[in-house]
Amino acid sequence: MFYVEYNGRSKQLPLYVVREDSPTLLGRNWMQALGIQPFPVESVNSQASIDHVLKDFADVFSAGLGTFKVVTASIKIRSGVQPRFFKPRPDPFALQDRVDEEIQRLVRDGILEPVTVADWATPIVPIVKRDGHIRICGDFKVTVNPVISVDRYPVPRIEELFTKLSCGTQFTKLDLKDAYQQIALDKESRRYVTISTQGG
Repeated sequence: MFYVEYNGRSKQLPLYVVREDSPTLLGRNWMQALGIQPFPVESVNSQASIDHVLKDFADVFSAGLGTFKVVTASIKIRSGVQPRFFKPRPDPFALQDRVDEEIQRLVRDGILEPVTVADWATPIVPIVKRDGHIRICGDFKVTVNPVISVDRYPVPRIEELFTKLSCGTQFTKLDLKDAYQQIALDKESRRYVTISTQGG
């Protein structure tokens, strides 16, 4: 414990010294004890240069679905696993036409491709989005999810992320439309994510 004085306040607070080359942290306990308030965001400038960025990178912001081309995603299944095939679940009658339209759109856009034979098949769950459109979700918890061989990485704590962002001066929030559909699967992995629908 160390005696710390700041702005007329004197407190006895814990201090940790580490050997590694790491950022200096002022913990919440110190901030609270010494009455230090985080700096507020002075202004948010979201429109200043957006038109310039949209013009310079028009191919990135085109209306169609983009594809991440650096790598393809791969699904690794544990060895010795038997394929799992589930029949389609009945869609709610009120959604059947919209589900069919969405599946046709996904095929037309090259996101889904019809197959005649499959040893893996997952039933779908249609989700109604806020705007009334349908999102087709595969219920992979009954097929491929339990048997995937997953690389596990420690998830950073929110405090660590904020520390890394502390020197930043400009921030943005991006929402990638249909983000998972922009990552291509390799050919071997596609068999594991086959969906079974009322139409086949």
